[in-house]
Amino acid sequence: MASKRPVEVATLTETTNTAVNLLSSTLKPDASTDAPPSTSPKRFCTGLRSDSFLARPETFHIGPSIVMRTQRNYDTQRYELNNDLILEKNIDQLVPIEAWGLPKPLVKYYHDKGICKLFPWQVKALCQPGVLSASRNLVYSAPTSAGKSMVADMLMYKTFFEKKKKVIIILPFVSITHEKVDSLKKVLQFTGITMECFAGSLNPPGGFSRADAAVCTIEKANNMINRLIEEDKLSDVGLVVVDELHMLADSGRGYLLELLLSKLLFATSSADSKAHSLQIVGMSATIPNLPVIASWLNAALFVTDYRPVPLTQLVVRGEEVLKVVRSSSECVSDWLKPVEPAVDIASLEISSSPDDAPLVYYAMETLSKGFSTLVFCSTKLGTEKMALTIAENIYEFGAKKKEKMTQQAEALGNACRANLCMKKIGELWTALFGMPMGLDLTLAKTVRFGVGFHHAGMSHEERLLIERAFRDGTIKVLCSTTTLSAGVNLPARRVLINGPYDFSGAFLPVATYRQMIGRAGRAGIDTLGEAMLFCRQKDFMKAMKNLVGAQLPPIESCLAKRERTIVNSTQSSSSQSNFMSASQVSQMSLSEAANSQQWTEKKSTCLKRAILEVVSNGTARSEDQVEEYVKSTFYSTSSQLLKRADEWLPTPFLTPDDATISSSCRSSHEEIKSAIKEASLDLMNEKLIHGGEEKENQEEESADSKKSLSVSILGKAIVASGIGPDEGQFIQRELNRARENMKLKNEQHIVYLVTPPYIARNLDLDWDLYLQIYDDLNDAQRLVGDLVGVSKAFIIWKRNCVLPESKRSSADMEKFLVHQRFYASLALCDLVQEVPLKTVVDRYNINKGHVQSLQQQAATFAGMLVAFCERMGEDWQQMGVTFREFQPRLAFGVHADLVDLMRVSYLSTTVARQLFDGGIKSLADFTTKSPSEIEFELIKISTREAKKAEEATGRYQGTQNTSTQSDADSAYGTQREEEIQPLYVPCLGRFVPVSELTKMIIKEARYQLEAESTHRFDFFEKAKTTTEETGNHVNHNGENEEKTTFQEGDKD
Repeated sequence: MASKRPVEVATLTETTNTAVNLLSSTLKPDASTDAPPSTSPKRFCTGLRSDSFLARPETFHIGPSIVMRTQRNYDTQRYELNNDLILEKNIDQLVPIEAWGLPKPLVKYYHDKGICKLFPWQVKALCQPGVLSASRNLVYSAPTSAGKSMVADMLMYKTFFEKKKKVIIILPFVSITHEKVDSLKKVLQFTGITMECFAGSLNPPGGFSRADAAVCTIEKANNMINRLIEEDKLSDVGLVVVDELHMLADSGRGYLLELLLSKLLFATSSADSKAHSLQIVGMSATIPNLPVIASWLNAALFVTDYRPVPLTQLVVRGEEVLKVVRSSSECVSDWLKPVEPAVDIASLEISSSPDDAPLVYYAMETLSKGFSTLVFCSTKLGTEKMALTIAENIYEFGAKKKEKMTQQAEALGNACRANLCMKKIGELWTALFGMPMGLDLTLAKTVRFGVGFHHAGMSHEERLLIERAFRDGTIKVLCSTTTLSAGVNLPARRVLINGPYDFSGAFLPVATYRQMIGRAGRAGIDTLGEAMLFCRQKDFMKAMKNLVGAQLPPIESCLAKRERTIVNSTQSSSSQSNFMSASQVSQMSLSEAANSQQWTEKKSTCLKRAILEVVSNGTARSEDQVEEYVKSTFYSTSSQLLKRADEWLPTPFLTPDDATISSSCRSSHEEIKSAIKEASLDLMNEKLIHGGEEKENQEEESADSKKSLSVSILGKAIVASGIGPDEGQFIQRELNRARENMKLKNEQHIVYLVTPPYIARNLDLDWDLYLQIYDDLNDAQRLVGDLVGVSKAFIIWKRNCVLPESKRSSADMEKFLVHQRFYASLALCDLVQEVPLKTVVDRYNINKGHVQSLQQQAATFAGMLVAFCERMGEDWQQMGVTFREFQPRLAFGVHADLVDLMRVSYLSTTVARQLFDGGIKSLADFTTKSPSEIEFELIKISTREAKKAEEATGRYQGTQNTSTQSDADSAYGTQREEEIQPLYVPCLGRFVPVSELTKMIIKEARYQLEAESTHRFDFFEKAKTTTEETGNHVNHNGENEEKTTFQEGDKD
């Protein structure tokens, strides 16, 4: 728990619903608030759209309603509680939701969800000194499922309704951002607050200027902060929330989060800053040295170990079950307490290997009681095998297929069968036939018995479908790789960890293990959670010391770490699957990758990027200011905590005992200054920044002018695009060659240019297949290959020669990367030609999850290239237009004529193409045609899709293999409404009735067109032309309009 300290409590107006009479002697007014409250109108956020909620005059005062009766009226001054004891006495008055002055729609929403009170720890965290007044930042830690988000949400409401400012919420993964936005939109749907998601390749129309709050990935947030600082609009933001603060230590993206927060600290600390009131809130469940981070952020610190659902940890060694108990003893045997198993697992004769039998049993036991189970496996293949094993045993026990079954086995089988909802499973089975890849046979076998699997090799649609099925109880047992523990919020009653190893054969990181066991126990559903680690005898002692009893390593800055090799850092992220998302790839250049086999230490380019960004956005204009900025970083703070006498002394909140930092972070002041000088010199040599020019008479030159810094055009383009300095220079060289030699006979060249090198380099190529594909290329494709450096001779050489990596030259690595990128671009080119995903997967031997991720990352990278070209000057504008027009085709995987329809998120490529063929050719057609016409077209599509599904399952008895157009056309007149099959909507992961889907499509189309009325949809000229022809004019007025929808992306 946090140490005892005074707690500041903000009071409400006399219109509050609850007034608690407290003795005046127990409270003393804060000296800073002796004056009566100001009656002056609130200072609203500048630069807001006129219809924004934040531009409205009404205000709320968000805070706990402890109201003092001092005279005849309620005193609404600010008070400070003398100690935690007084706060404890008033917890009962502070925990009700109504006590915090929230708008009635919010209170009603929470009551309808069964949330009527805050947890006491949440009240204490909110009441830390300076938090409610936003005069101090907040860093707090709580276990998984303890309700961390509610604390940040309460401060977000205060920012919206009282401060009238915007909010930025930062999350590490794209999937979580969408989940968070969906959740907050439900909460805020009746308040007028506009909540938008900025993640992946698509941005909402109007960008952040038309939103009251933005939920972003780390990369998007960093670019957004750069732009706000550059445009002097950071004062519009009142709160920045960072979830999963432990991502600071992530080797690939941690430095970006550190840069983002450092810029905020530096910008708000300057004397002339307009953003003094900006508050930073960080939360995490897995940070051991949280006081260090709190010191860096100048934040109040709160730590709790409260968990609403108690967690029990168990270790299974063979059939022996041991319960983990808390103990300060160093003897492992003192940590454990034997648990008598309910049954003799061997007597059940489970169909599996002896090592897997206990895990299979406990998964079935959980199902027999009606609860859900998460099973974590180390590899993709392992998840599928385990899911099949569990499903086969559920079938054998439930159908009594075993020759000899004990009474316990029969009871287990009957209970498992009784707890499966066969109707929902049937619907899930049908939905699997609507996947772009068709039915996955392995998945089809497992879901029939309430078992699923989840890994990166699956398609996006399959993963979404499985996630939703697990949430609603259709799937009771879910086998997953470790990525699910961090990327998706899917808690379960019981978590089973199949061994202490990760995908590479190394022991699991302690943080990953903690995240896994944290998924056990669903708040509001379960009364307890169980986490079971299964290990063999030979691994038992090591697992106890390195996982169960291990302490989390301290968070360290990634800003100036030295890395021994580039290949090792990327392989450690990518070995989990064939695909490594760009959010997980270290920001390294191709030239660094080419030289990665030379086993030499190379300083990370992160510090170079840090300096380039602050010089570019104007935060730092001299070497002295750059040095001051670096003092704001976690790198500097954590490095200097033990050097009290040094001039770089941080805010002295910590005692030396608190500052437990590893020796790798203990750089001296001179070392830090040397690193800054080295990075700045590199940037100058690369002509990304310019130093102050020397004058002939240096005596007349001031010290500031000697140290002045400015950014070059290329440097500004690199920062705007979100690309690292080294990779940005490589891209400039490639684009320069392309501008001189671009071949427009086909789309292959432009697809190659937008293929992200950080994705392509992770392809594991089959060179025999590559040679076969190369021989089948047409002349135009070969011309592009020759232009970028692809040769048949190199492919043949790679096929016949396996050269050890340590002996590859830089030139060989460069050629290798070019061939990888060209191969990936061939697959992408097929996708934008609407070649079915299954055909692409089979043709190029790349798993479907990798192909889809490659497609989305290419769309994101195209947006980065657009921003790059826009900042490079007029000579580059045409290439930027080319990338901008091509970007949506990459995102949707369609021809240009279908892009406008694909803006409706409820449409799949197949459905959009059939609507187009049926006469609905643009977004405007959804608003000009009658709903019955649109519904008629959807019914025809529904009929065709239903017959395809029947054919695939053997239930269709028609004489033809495919439905005819006349069959579909007659469906509307002959089918009764209740017989019309619903359509599967991939983005929702469920079937939607045709009539309901029609309304949803029309509503979204109108929203898109309304958004266009003030902000153009830049990438598709036809949409603007069509809407103008139909009378729905697009407003092109306003010189300062943002070009949004597709902007520079994040590598997620």
